[in-house]
Amino acid sequence: MGYVFTPREFEDGKIPTPEDYRKATRMLRDSLKDLSDKGVIHGANINGSSLHENGVVGSDVDVLILTNVDNAEDELRRLRRDVREETYVPLDLITIPMWMAQTGNHDVGRLYATYLQEFCRDGIVGNDPIVALTPNEDWESPPGEVLKRFKSQLLRLSKQRANVREEFDEDHCKLLERLMRQPIYAAIDMLRLRGKNRYPSRKGKPLSKEECLILYECEFPELSRDCKGDLVKITRLRHRYREFLSIREAKIPRQYVELLRMVDSAYPSATRVIAMNLDYLHSNFSSFHQE
Repeated sequence: MGYVFTPREFEDGKIPTPEDYRKATRMLRDSLKDLSDKGVIHGANINGSSLHENGVVGSDVDVLILTNVDNAEDELRRLRRDVREETYVPLDLITIPMWMAQTGNHDVGRLYATYLQEFCRDGIVGNDPIVALTPNEDWESPPGEVLKRFKSQLLRLSKQRANVREEFDEDHCKLLERLMRQPIYAAIDMLRLRGKNRYPSRKGKPLSKEECLILYECEFPELSRDCKGDLVKITRLRHRYREFLSIREAKIPRQYVELLRMVDSAYPSATRVIAMNLDYLHSNFSSFHQE
């Protein structure tokens, strides 16, 4: 996923460089291997754009972890703290106890699991966590999984927006990250459903977000036409945010806050894109089940 840094983090210079992402990944691999060897975890998968693009500024590092013992969470909290302190790289650790993984009592969707198996095998540490997962009930219906996700995203965005307590604090910045990510992934999820539940790819490699949106225009011309203005706005903001961070030495905190305000103003566009895809999927639900 992505990550939006707070103005305080920006002002304090706590923005990771590409080398910081590489260091964070090395730290993760070494520590997770040690935890796997000790039997604390069953296995893990380090994944996301930071794994495939040598560290994308504005990303966190995603890790799916199956745990074996009760105190695994304490070990992983220390790992998250150590990585953040040394590299400034944020981690998104998805932890699932083995008993929950083996009984299907988890939230790992079929589309995410398929993506990890197809593109992220280099990120496996210890045992492959996907192999140990028993499918949950959502795996039986990928269109139902996506429909549920769209509804959940709209509800969560609305609640987050209503409950912002302080402008650009950590919670507000989490909302801003979702505004730049979830509309694009709404389009990608539709492509996954059209493509037999697999992430769009070419020659064994996943397409970039920009390539996916071009394909989305071809696969869903009417839907894309209605969403295009909003998607273009969000894509440009996402690109501008990452470009801003990559050359931040010449920037000042006030400019960063102005950029965050621009992202915040994209709330109507973001929710409109998700809602349009939700309506389209709901109206054509049976046809996606047949594909």
